[in-house]
Amino acid sequence: QEHSTCSPDGNMLWSKGSDGSDHFSMCYAPALVGGGFGPSGGHLQCDAGSYFFTESPKFCCTNPRVDINGTTVFAKKKELCGDTLANFNEDSQQIKFLRGPQANARQEDLDDLAAAGRGDTVPSVVGFKAVKKDEDWQRVNQAVCRGDRGTLITWTNTGKESDGHKAHAELCPTGTVPVQGRGYMSFQCDGHVIKERRYYCCKINGQLQCASQLVDTTAMDPNCNCHQNNVLGVAQDLMVPWLSLLMLRRRKSSAAEFL
Repeated sequence: QEHSTCSPDGNMLWSKGSDGSDHFSMCYAPALVGGGFGPSGGHLQCDAGSYFFTESPKFCCTNPRVDINGTTVFAKKKELCGDTLANFNEDSQQIKFLRGPQANARQEDLDDLAAAGRGDTVPSVVGFKAVKKDEDWQRVNQAVCRGDRGTLITWTNTGKESDGHKAHAELCPTGTVPVQGRGYMSFQCDGHVIKERRYYCCKINGQLQCASQLVDTTAMDPNCNCHQNNVLGVAQDLMVPWLSLLMLRRRKSSAAEFL
């Protein structure tokens, strides 16, 4: 892994100091994960205490449709997404909320993300509070759908699943009842897709930088010296000016949205 090339869009590298403390840095192609190009090894060190991550997955319903007075009405979009996930057990008539947005960021970090043009990656306050860790099952007739954008509910029915029955899913708007009952307004789905969205961010000289991948380098050999390779040494002399210019451009483009 240490000889692999960093992503053109950047990787967040996690390493350990001699005292066991966590250190983070950003790495862009053509630098190597294990270092090697330029006086810094091609890595940009994060400002102390500035690292944070956000996770804001999309739980999506494909071909959503709703029944209105016996008439099936299809949504204008072929895919609608909620920001929370739950599972309904048809046998026990219980529901369990499983996932929602999460982060270890401070509010000022989230404000910086929004100001940098990455507002869609910022979990809402409503989403944050929607799902607690290790929630218990509850009776479905006592539940209300949650989140800022609703809840995707996958169904479990052991009898039907054993017969090869296609798993059912629905997208339940926030504040409405799941599965059935008065006020039921869920979209029925032909299938569902989970789109993971994780971002690892820090500030470098006060400028926000983010990557969609975190690379664990804590197990790498600290004694590795990539500069001993003559080929790399020649490449280093040629690449340092270009790499420095690339890093500067990366800093200036920190407002570009991740897809």
